[in-house]
Amino acid sequence: MLDLKSECEEFLLTLPCSVERLLQAKQHGLQKQCARCLQEVARNFENEPIEAIVEASPDVLRQLLLVMQQCQRERAAKAQELEAQVRNLPNRLFSSLPAGHTTVSRVDEMARNKLQDLVAQIKFR
Repeated sequence: MLDLKSECEEFLLTLPCSVERLLQAKQHGLQKQCARCLQEVARNFENEPIEAIVEASPDVLRQLLLVMQQCQRERAAKAQELEAQVRNLPNRLFSSLPAGHTTVSRVDEMARNKLQDLVAQIKFR
């Protein structure tokens, strides 16, 4: 029976997370699936029917709130890091100008390229 339960959990781990799958994982004691769904639902709670958790399982709601709190801390830390990078951008741009590239068009090109690199970094976080 344990092998069947493990196989079922492995299969569920390949499917998208949802509130329904979170509640299902909790009900059946599928710890990996439950942890994975908690993370995903916490990250995307704006688009999830959280009221279903309130009605079905206050325990899961408590767990979800803790995970949401951690996700919020991580987002705040990333935002602070990004803000620091943006604040430091003028200094980085100035210090990275090659000698002889002081004309307005060259500075504009250099700034554009550096900003494009920063935007690309933001997109992949």
